[in-house]
Amino acid sequence: MSSLNVNIEQLVQEVMARLTGRPPAEQAEAVKSASPPEIISENRQRSGSSDVLQLAVPVVTLKEVSGRLESIRRLVVLPHTVITPAVRDELYRRGIILERTAQVNGQAAKVRLILGVVGREFNVEAILDSLQQADFQAERLSAESLPETVEQLAARLAQPQTLGVLFTSRPAAALCLANRLRGVRAIGTQSAVAQAAAEVGANLLVLDIGAGFFSIRQAVLTFARGGVRPCPTEFIDKLS
Repeated sequence: MSSLNVNIEQLVQEVMARLTGRPPAEQAEAVKSASPPEIISENRQRSGSSDVLQLAVPVVTLKEVSGRLESIRRLVVLPHTVITPAVRDELYRRGIILERTAQVNGQAAKVRLILGVVGREFNVEAILDSLQQADFQAERLSAESLPETVEQLAARLAQPQTLGVLFTSRPAAALCLANRLRGVRAIGTQSAVAQAAAEVGANLLVLDIGAGFFSIRQAVLTFARGGVRPCPTEFIDKLS
């Protein structure tokens, strides 16, 4: 199971533990004991298979699958789809495999990037073009000061499937401001972006516009391709 799926499962366990009052370890064991086999596949098309159910929804509940699991051997969902414990129980009972793939019914998990720029002139239009060519939705934020830009980015990050990137000549100040705001998990690096983002479930990337343009562009694309990362369970109380 990939780290992405582990993080999603940990989030579900934490939420259920709070709702039921059961310790996380006990809740994890309960979920694990009734979890269907789960696999990660490459992006591939499935057409007309009567034993495969594809759902391109953010959360799969019993309502979503009610009356649709007869003769089904495989449930296919997007990478970030949350499967409720009740659905996992039902899949396990029926022996249905849970599969995560990059595209379901022609729909991919679209990520929107909000770009903010503060400081001396920076060619953000070229970054926007690169993101759009890579099939990401992206837009530039209109703000003047660094605090205003950070606050507007934080507000937008509350929306589903949204990441933020801040280009500034004052990255240290930007990181301090951003990480004081609830729900913002900002990192400031142009190397090992994927690893740093995964460690804290980063949703905001702060980049120094004094660095080389090509390394900046690569960092942004790497950040975008990682998708929206859940906050690690061990940090939920502090970083969510």
